[in-house]
Amino acid sequence: RGEPGANRRAVEILGDMLAGGKEEGGVPPDVISFNAVISACRHTRGQSAEERREALALAARTYRALLARPECGRPTTYTYSTLLQAVMSLGDGVEQQAKMARTYFNKCCEEGLLDNFILQQMERKMNQDLLGHVLGKEHRHILWNGNAGDGRLRVEQLPKEWSCNVIARKKGKKNYWKINK
Repeated sequence: RGEPGANRRAVEILGDMLAGGKEEGGVPPDVISFNAVISACRHTRGQSAEERREALALAARTYRALLARPECGRPTTYTYSTLLQAVMSLGDGVEQQAKMARTYFNKCCEEGLLDNFILQQMERKMNQDLLGHVLGKEHRHILWNGNAGDGRLRVEQLPKEWSCNVIARKKGKKNYWKINK
């Protein structure tokens, strides 16, 4: 789906922004810049297994780079949604997918950034066993004890602190997420 090499090009652009963002009239990066790189990595589908592994590694490094640069902003629900999608699209086998998805899901919940969109993406991309693993043994019962009236998993069924920093998206604003801090 993504153009070959687009993820590497996005990393180069982010690197240029980081190197010259505040001097010579450059544009300093923000969380949206990092999210764009993670998204470019996520779209590395249909290419070789090696390219997919590299794209997932680039997405993970970009996330860590964002965490290391608080002046660029904090991860958003979009950051975590895109990371989880990248893991499911690019992960090399169920074991790697489970480990990485659980790590990013836990961090998302620690930050209070879990929203229904992330849960919908997880339900769409993960089988029940993997979804149960990611939710954790203390919450996987929700999958089998009946979800909301439409059968979907909802943040309201999970601990409130997992979504306490989410501000609802504005209607008509696709891919627009903020945090409440």
